[in-house]
Amino acid sequence: MKRFSALILGIALLTISVHAQGPVFTYRYLWTLDYEDLSDLLRRYPGMYPVDYGTLGAPMLFHPWNLHPWELRLERDLIPQNRRSDGLFDPNLQPASELDTIRFDVLTGLGAGEFHTQTRSIVVDTPYTEVQVREGWHGYGTIDLAHGQRVYRSMTLEMTGRLVWYNGLRPQTASRFQRVRARVGFDLRKRWRAGITYAGSNVDADVPTHPSGPYSEREEAIFELDEKDSLRTVLAPSVRVYVRQDREDWGGTFRLREGLAGWVVQAHAKLPRQQFTFRQSASYAEIGYPKVPELHETTDELLAQDSIDVGTVGARLFGSLRSEAVPNDREDRSRHILSSGGAEVTTGSWKGFQASAGTQYVEELPPIAWARARYHIADRPLLIASQFRDTSLVYAADVFYPGERGVDRYLKSTLGLVWNRGNTQLEVTGLALDRVGHFSNQFAVMSDTALTLKYLPTDEKPLYGVNLTAQVPLRYGLRIDSWSFAQLTPELQRAETRAYSRLYFERSFFTAPLTIRSHISYEYFGPRDAYSERGLAKLGAAQLVGFRLSATIQGVTLIWGTENVFKQHYQLVPGYPMMAKEEYIGIIWRLWL
Repeated sequence: MKRFSALILGIALLTISVHAQGPVFTYRYLWTLDYEDLSDLLRRYPGMYPVDYGTLGAPMLFHPWNLHPWELRLERDLIPQNRRSDGLFDPNLQPASELDTIRFDVLTGLGAGEFHTQTRSIVVDTPYTEVQVREGWHGYGTIDLAHGQRVYRSMTLEMTGRLVWYNGLRPQTASRFQRVRARVGFDLRKRWRAGITYAGSNVDADVPTHPSGPYSEREEAIFELDEKDSLRTVLAPSVRVYVRQDREDWGGTFRLREGLAGWVVQAHAKLPRQQFTFRQSASYAEIGYPKVPELHETTDELLAQDSIDVGTVGARLFGSLRSEAVPNDREDRSRHILSSGGAEVTTGSWKGFQASAGTQYVEELPPIAWARARYHIADRPLLIASQFRDTSLVYAADVFYPGERGVDRYLKSTLGLVWNRGNTQLEVTGLALDRVGHFSNQFAVMSDTALTLKYLPTDEKPLYGVNLTAQVPLRYGLRIDSWSFAQLTPELQRAETRAYSRLYFERSFFTAPLTIRSHISYEYFGPRDAYSERGLAKLGAAQLVGFRLSATIQGVTLIWGTENVFKQHYQLVPGYPMMAKEEYIGIIWRLWL
């Protein structure tokens, strides 16, 4: 059953995201890395820059390519994870331990691209329990629990949970059950498999984990229906129906509530040398923001993709139409039809080399909250507009910009070259992002006390980047893993650089066996402009060295590691200096009953 679930979701994932930019993280790969949470993994991808409020449980955002955070999309098992109200996704709500795969594609999703994530399947053929305990990173610790079993011939159960604590469970600590998730699966005769899932993050955590910090929470329920043996059928249909609620609270001064319901239907028509993918999705949202009456928003999207293989060349053609409808204050509806489309061509392999090139045109609206909300900047820092740091300002879109939203238009292009030889893989990808028509939604001061979002002319030039990933096996169980990214100016001068490399070792000893895994890592952050709610700053370069060692025997893994060995003083975002060597310890216990 585990194989079936992974197969269904893997096919669904790959049909939309054929080519990935940056590393593809699998579960087995993930738990050999050092990370605090999902956000620490996402920031390693091209053009992803973190914007962090700096407190446990507070929303974490990304500022991709110096664009707005809502221009980055993330989906899990085909279901979009961004909030409809403001378009933001908080990766703190999704533990990486629940995921089986993370990949990123520039030529899908919104302006900055899309993360495709796939939920990990827990072993159910025999009762299975897994416990992971980690502590480190300034006293931040986690306990991840997972259990799976077959409770009846046609019924399975999977459960996961996460307990977090801060400041090492010492006095004045903050701790809570951050995440719970349960999935019941059913065999429906011989052909179909259904599942019902409930998941909650930070539910009823009415007291923030930091005295002055905010928190966000999410609850969701999902019904899914898949054809079991999709490889042997023509259409391989799948259905996802979901309901979700999000809340964000800043201690009474700012509150957001969003209720969402939607569905995703997908099918594939598999023909000789060709596969056609069809997806239809829709959602209905109820949104409550400060000083804004409750809004109702409906969206519909139709996506089609055709993958053609003629032997020496493979082509992928894709396009979508999306409808967004929002009632204004007079109860009539403002409806927008948005389109996107593109193509990607991949050559056959020649002496291990394979080239690819793609382009996409995409249209998107800023989420409704940025056109209608009204609140004091001091109540909720406006991290998407670094030049507006005056906390006396009021964000007053409903006063200066009633009911209208400009359409952002982008043209994205990629050019890649891959070399494979045995288990060795080297890949370099060039990326370009340009605004079509040179108009964009920008934040502007509209009076001495207020600012808003306006659709204005812009002289912004195209953005360019180069991404490199490598995996090179050596002898005696050694391997080099590396990924790096450089953002370039329109004059092709290097503007910002990030790189991560590690020398990895994995080898088993004895009959039991005892498996040793270890690595020495080197991470580089180049000089860059960055901002947080603490302000805007030019951050200097940083070079971090780390070490990790784990040993596994009979399902028990012990982990010890250290980061920033040489106590480098650095900041990922302004106002949060890092200056100490960080050690962490962990244990993973896998038990088959």
